[in-house]
Amino acid sequence: MVGDLRELINIGPGVEKQLYLVGIKTKDEFLKYEPFEIFNKMLKINPTLPKPMLASLVGAKENVLWYLIIKDVVDDFEKKYPSHKWTKYQKNIT
Repeated sequence: MVGDLRELINIGPGVEKQLYLVGIKTKDEFLKYEPFEIFNKMLKINPTLPKPMLASLVGAKENVLWYLIIKDVVDDFEKKYPSHKWTKYQKNIT
């Protein structure tokens, strides 16, 4: 499964696997989409994905380490997708 997705910052085997599940297999495919849209698609397959995975996607697009942006990213995602409810396992990760 190793492809060029892992050339992006924050993208390791776990994130790469989730991207494959939503049909994103290359770096170019990933860069065509908005990270929030990708994460929202991923949640439809696995609704328990953690907040750091969301920050990893945004960081990969912006070339920033996920842990430097997680708080702002989660806040922005919640504004864009106000109907999304984090599971009890996701809530206290930021």
